Amino acid sequence: MRRTTAAAGVVVLLALTSTACSPLTVGVLGVGADGDGSPVAYLQVCDQHLDSVLLYSPDVDGERGGEWTATTPVSDSAVLDLQDPGDGWTVRTALPDLLPGTSYSLHAWSSSRFSNVGAESVQFTADDLAALRPGDVRRREGDVVVVESEADFAKHACDYVDGLYS
Repeated sequence: MRRTTAAAGVVVLLALTSTACSPLTVGVLGVGADGDGSPVAYLQVCDQHLDSVLLYSPDVDGERGGEWTATTPVSDSAVLDLQDPGDGWTVRTALPDLLPGTSYSLHAWSSSRFSNVGAESVQFTADDLAALRPGDVRRREGDVVVVESEADFAKHACDYVDGLYS
């Protein structure tokens, strides 16, 4: 079942990113680490809503990933502890152990069949996470990696999205 779910998530992700009509970027994903070093996803939604988060590694087969679904679509912001998501999230595939030297990619999108929207993804390694202090958020602006406080992420992430369409 894990292999099927992870494979289905990767297929959806690849379908979204390889179509002629790429998903509209309506938010930004960031990643950080809590006080215990556990990975945390930060989702800032600037327009519409997103409800699905997928972690996968292009370095490892499709079984290495995690997938979470929000019980209520996120239309502003959310913090998702990837190991223990708590109320508001359903774990479809549990977070695997993050392997040293392995690249991971975190993605978010809307599962609505009438919506083709997503968030700017973020790539990282276990070493990248270990270098972050609690409250730091690593995100991407195109090809540039930005590390900032959680407050600055909430304040500036949508500026990047707005700049994509102005």
